[in-house]
Amino acid sequence: MHRLSRDLHKEIGCVVLLIVLAVGFFWQAALTGRVLLPADVILAMRPWKGYGHEYFPEVLQAETPLIDPVIMFYPWRAQVKQTIADGRLPLWNPDLLCGTPLAANNSSAAWYPPNLLFYVLPLATAWTWCIILHFAMAGVFMFLFLRGIGANRPGAMLGGIAWMFNGWHVAWAEYQTVVCVLVWLPLILLCAERAITRGRYGWAIAGGAAYAMQFLGGHAQYALFSTFLILCYCAARIASLSPPYEGGGRGRCSSLPLLNKEGAGGRCSSVAHRIGVCIVMFAIAGLISAIQILPSAELARVNHRRGGFDYAAIRAGALPVQQIGMLFSPNLWGGWGKHEHAAHRYQGSQNWIEFSAYVGLAPILLAIVGVFFVRKWHARFFAVFALTALLIALGTPLMWLFYHVFPGATQMPSIPRILSLWTFCIAVLAGLSVSCMGEWSSWVKETARRRLAFDIGLIVAVTVPVVVLAPQSHPWVAVGRMSQSDWSTFVLTQMVIVMVLFVIWRVIVRLGTGDRAVVCAWLLCALTAADLFGFFSGWNPAKDRGMLYPETKAIFQAREIEGSGRIISLPGGEARGFLSDVAPNMGLLYGFIEVQGADSLFYKRTKEFWNTIRYGHPEDPKGEFPNEVRFAELPPTDLLKWLRVNCVITPRDDLGSTQGLRCVGGDDDGLMTVYEIDLVPDTDTKWTRMNREILDWRTPSANSHTFRITTDRSTSPTDTRRQIALPGSFYPGWRATVDGAPIEVHPAEHAFCGVAVSPGTHTIELSYRPQSFRLGAFLSLLGLSICTAACTFSLTSRWFG
Repeated sequence: MHRLSRDLHKEIGCVVLLIVLAVGFFWQAALTGRVLLPADVILAMRPWKGYGHEYFPEVLQAETPLIDPVIMFYPWRAQVKQTIADGRLPLWNPDLLCGTPLAANNSSAAWYPPNLLFYVLPLATAWTWCIILHFAMAGVFMFLFLRGIGANRPGAMLGGIAWMFNGWHVAWAEYQTVVCVLVWLPLILLCAERAITRGRYGWAIAGGAAYAMQFLGGHAQYALFSTFLILCYCAARIASLSPPYEGGGRGRCSSLPLLNKEGAGGRCSSVAHRIGVCIVMFAIAGLISAIQILPSAELARVNHRRGGFDYAAIRAGALPVQQIGMLFSPNLWGGWGKHEHAAHRYQGSQNWIEFSAYVGLAPILLAIVGVFFVRKWHARFFAVFALTALLIALGTPLMWLFYHVFPGATQMPSIPRILSLWTFCIAVLAGLSVSCMGEWSSWVKETARRRLAFDIGLIVAVTVPVVVLAPQSHPWVAVGRMSQSDWSTFVLTQMVIVMVLFVIWRVIVRLGTGDRAVVCAWLLCALTAADLFGFFSGWNPAKDRGMLYPETKAIFQAREIEGSGRIISLPGGEARGFLSDVAPNMGLLYGFIEVQGADSLFYKRTKEFWNTIRYGHPEDPKGEFPNEVRFAELPPTDLLKWLRVNCVITPRDDLGSTQGLRCVGGDDDGLMTVYEIDLVPDTDTKWTRMNREILDWRTPSANSHTFRITTDRSTSPTDTRRQIALPGSFYPGWRATVDGAPIEVHPAEHAFCGVAVSPGTHTIELSYRPQSFRLGAFLSLLGLSICTAACTFSLTSRWFG
């Protein structure tokens, strides 16, 4: 009992250390009150461009071009928070694109439990601590998983550190959703391992609950990647255990005292039973996450990306073979983040974050050693899967097979991102290798031939990807960014790093046996932490939260005009691109109701409608802004009036002569001008026959609209109903009443809600009540009830094995 208590204290100490490392990694934001967002990007955009130099003169240019976290993810969190604060469910977003689904868009993560931080803390503070929390969870969950499959404490710590601070997590941290999905993977595999080997349904239910968090976390693509790994793991694990399982649950004890309760055994007597516990795990995950999966599946059928992505385009984004060296030296093809504007910026394929899979040199070398020396099933499985993920990312025929066979792969914009699972496998292999250090170091030092072969193998493993796969045709040399002598210096630096690691490895081989192996293992943990901290610390921008959407004079004037109408923004005439535009989705922070906007998924008809207005065709011939609706020129004024647009904000100052527009001011520096539109309909309008009939429109709320309509008796027979188009986006799930009587809602004008009414004055109430949400909510409550009952039962009967 005393030994168990001492061991438990050591485990808790390791967990606390991992949490401290997570806070320390982001100390600039955690301890100074800054926000982990590239907020300086805002100061490069309109209408804040002029204010940046005045209030933040030290900011000369944005450090990183990470745009999506600022213009999409942060406003979405603000919208969900505000909707819930108003006492409404976050089902519909009326402030973008004339209305668009909110919770059904997986990226909003409206139902993700850790996002409760956003409801109890200020938005910027919650953003920072949500990132730190998930980095800590990544390390702790990996530590628990490695301990659960037999790794010692130093090995579990090294694996946890490598998984916490690998390049994929660091590069995508500001996006949040990527990390929010991936961090649950080791906990899911731990529960699956215990459920399969012990045949306990309690572990299956716990694994299902953790698995559901991936689908609620906000990034469906990474949840599907994880599903691929989990399916492979469960199938391979079941196949590796020949029934009956010899020794039952006690025969394969975990190294973690928390998972080895005295008297907890079990016998998994058949393959069918093991398959059954896996089915339970997947079923529980599906039930709990149904509140997200069902609405998202409904949106997937009608969204603007419907039809999937072409394989040739996905294949074009594969990791080039010559860039494999980035896995060993991330800056091999150029810098990112704080180095982005240095002389040697990234020159490789795609962009840096798409291939940011560095986990530290020590873990990579340990993983290579583990493939040959760790005699565990887990090492063999993760070695094979790491190779599989790498081959898929490289665009080999395995990518074609994955694209055509795996469900949902055709909807993935970037299959090479499966490289994120490669980092996971390397971290696991490194942890297992450290745990067996005494064995393989003893084997190596037995003969001089083995030592020589070991030394040559390690040198080749590191130098070949860095030097051979990055030849003299490196783009830095080709474009003149780096001279031949500079390139030679770079290669020499890499070789010095290799030699330093070689010396460390020789020390490990010499001393890593017996009791000294534990000391060497902890030194490797420290080396890995120093490597990743030294390389990545400070890459994530910790910025003054005052940079996040400060209110300017033009924004204040637009807010005064907009009232209950909508707002539209136009780019400047001197350039095209986001730096000349008003940031999309800014209305979510200022309370505007926007006609345009940016979203990862929205109704396909909305995109087609505005493409027709802009190009005369439902398809965008240039494909410039696939996930946005934006305008190069002002749409027809009568259309704007029908949509209740009464404010235009733009850098242009030449719209004064446009019919119905009146300049009311703007910023003093001339960067932004505000125009007002008279909402009184023109008597000779010809754009649509419907717009003269909109007499009154209340400000739309999250899930409802109210209109007062008067139809023209002179154009309609007395008893004939006519279709009326309402200026709110159509989407499955809208319900309508006319003067209190239910009526069916149809799409009108291709993308808007339409109802049939008789001549006269009517009040039309629209409410958004999608069947997919109601069914999903019921199933999620059912899944939570099962988990609650299982937890209650386990507390009273020692159900967990």
